[in-house]
Amino acid sequence: MSDAKKLGQILLEEGMITEEQLEAAIEEQTKTSESLGFVLVKMEYITEDVLYHFLAMQIGVKFVDVAMVHIDDELKGLMTAETAKKYKVLPIERKPDKIILATSNPMDPALQMNLKFEIAAEGEYELQFVVTTESALEETIEKIYGQESSLDDAMKEFGSDNLEIEILEELKSDEEGEEGDIEGEHSPVVKYVNYLFEDAVLKRASDIHINPYEKKIVLRYRIDGALVEMPPPKIQFKKTLTSRLKLLSGMNIIEKRMPQDGRIRYTRTNGKIIDLRVSCVPSIWGENIVMRVINQEAVSLELRDLGLFEDQLEILKKGLENPYGMVLITGPTACGKTTTVYGCISYINDPHLNIQTVEDPVEYRLPHIVQVQVNPA
Repeated sequence: MSDAKKLGQILLEEGMITEEQLEAAIEEQTKTSESLGFVLVKMEYITEDVLYHFLAMQIGVKFVDVAMVHIDDELKGLMTAETAKKYKVLPIERKPDKIILATSNPMDPALQMNLKFEIAAEGEYELQFVVTTESALEETIEKIYGQESSLDDAMKEFGSDNLEIEILEELKSDEEGEEGDIEGEHSPVVKYVNYLFEDAVLKRASDIHINPYEKKIVLRYRIDGALVEMPPPKIQFKKTLTSRLKLLSGMNIIEKRMPQDGRIRYTRTNGKIIDLRVSCVPSIWGENIVMRVINQEAVSLELRDLGLFEDQLEILKKGLENPYGMVLITGPTACGKTTTVYGCISYINDPHLNIQTVEDPVEYRLPHIVQVQVNPA
């Protein structure tokens, strides 16, 4: 209770609560046995953010907004998702002799001792704690570990011994014109593909590459222009995975000798929609699939967000405002050509103008624009 009174006194002295509010919260605390801070938040006298800022001040540690911290794979690998969720901690920085952990539970006296046995780090090191809000910590842990654990579960199911016979029957019935179970929401391959899309969006991937070889499948994401290898599914399920993706993108799943293109519109678990442009090309070991992830919500089509210097932006605007002429936009893969073109169209977009585009394919849908998809035939 002395710690609770101390926190209450700090909040009172800083003008965050009144004496009447403190007394009411202490009275409520005696009924619920909850900490004073959580009672104050529950009674809406202070916000969660204020609580953890002053909790950090009370125990003399730093407050960190964990949602703004970049957690790389090395930091993530220091503990499992189970450990992070169980102890409400997240590694945010690694130094030669120190590991810094964000926690929403800094008052737990056994925290440091328990984590010494849970952290996968070699050598001698000290654990140092900083404070963050519980909601931000939970969201960040879910963002970093949650999807991965779901993906692992899907991959384990996708790799079960009984699946191969089931999948062969599904594909056989599909080829005969019947509806196979590769479309059922509980099918392992369906769940795996859904998690694959979610994982790619969470990792900010612009492309998904699925390349079969003699004894394995290589799965890679293009992140910030570079291809990054990811945990792949088992090689024996390459045909099932390919068939599912071809089915979703409107391709002929029977055709395996000719290149095909298609498109997938996928509704995420949060209700938002992403589009995927799909290319399937046969190789000696099977069909290679490349999917361009088109996340319209994640891309700004405003010229000012392209990262141009002010003088460059003015030159581009002047060129776009001319009644005639040509603007050439060139560059390597994933450098932003498409985003730049759509930004230019958005800049001149006016309901009083008749603007038409010829595209292959149409990636972003724009209001007041007549967008024509090229028909190869």
